Amino acid sequence: MSTFVTAALDVGGTKIAAALVTADGTVLHRDERPTVTAGRLRDPGLAGTRAATIDLLAAAARLGLTTTGLGAGFPEYVDADGLLTSREVLAWDKQPLDVLSALALDVPCAVGSDVRCGALGEARYGAGRGLDGFFYVSLGTGLSSTFVLDGRPVTGARGEAIALGEFEVPASVDPNWAGNLESYASGRGIGERFGVAGTREVLAAGGPRAAAVLDSA
Repeated sequence: MSTFVTAALDVGGTKIAAALVTADGTVLHRDERPTVTAGRLRDPGLAGTRAATIDLLAAAARLGLTTTGLGAGFPEYVDADGLLTSREVLAWDKQPLDVLSALALDVPCAVGSDVRCGALGEARYGAGRGLDGFFYVSLGTGLSSTFVLDGRPVTGARGEAIALGEFEVPASVDPNWAGNLESYASGRGIGERFGVAGTREVLAAGGPRAAAVLDSA
């Protein structure tokens, strides 16, 4: 008897994570790869997303698993129809839903904002389980958030109720900072303030200056 799984993708500005997951949340297979960058462009043409999807579906076939759905989270604004409406992080030229549907024929596909996907996971299986509501923050290459009420992330009228990085940095933290919160406290922002690619490189560098940048974030 075959085991049914959902193929899941978390496409970020730093890495693409992929997994095969059963209905009760058990992860049977996982993979992770760096997100390809070209200058400030990330995953140009969604080539990395496409490759990760191909490998994930092939892993399901190799393991004798039946893929019944494909879901992917992206670090962009996503509307109610699963269409990306921004290019803040990824250099996409085709809608991910079209790319995924062409690879997973006859399998239902869904695309959502990565922060809402993460919040939904916490509501069902993690720290938010059993709570009436909570506020979820995703601190990655970018910076975003969502409210979860009665187990469901609040999307907003246009699917854009994830903004957090656009807020100002309080003067009590840094009175001289002219940019927004994302350019100060996200993974990319932390790296740029220190002069490296991201938070991991700041951690690797160590020292008082790195500690100050991380503490302020």
